[in-house]
Amino acid sequence: MIESIQQSDLDADEALAFGAAVGALIGFGAAGEEGMELGAVWGLRELADGHVFDDEDKWRVADAIAPGEGALIALVEHRWAIPVREAVRRAGGHAVAGRWIADQDLIRLGESAVRIPLEG
Repeated sequence: MIESIQQSDLDADEALAFGAAVGALIGFGAAGEEGMELGAVWGLRELADGHVFDDEDKWRVADAIAPGEGALIALVEHRWAIPVREAVRRAGGHAVAGRWIADQDLIRLGESAVRIPLEG
């Protein structure tokens, strides 16, 4: 069984600004200034509903989890991470990975992308 919860404190304008900024950084890494502009538009479209992940993304993650196993994926603001991390530990879980996503990481993602959906 797959259960998904998405929660954000961003209002609609903040979500759009966030999407545009992330898309611009990825686009810049993929194709310089032209890619930056197209990436910003792509990011706006992706965050128009206020959600970072859609149903297709959720199923791709679900397909990667072996039968009989479980996973928790959380993208959280650092202050929220402390009680979440502690709750996971109390429940017997452990962190597989945890790191900050820096601007340079997003640019490198764009540089390494074989095809980024920036067009149309």
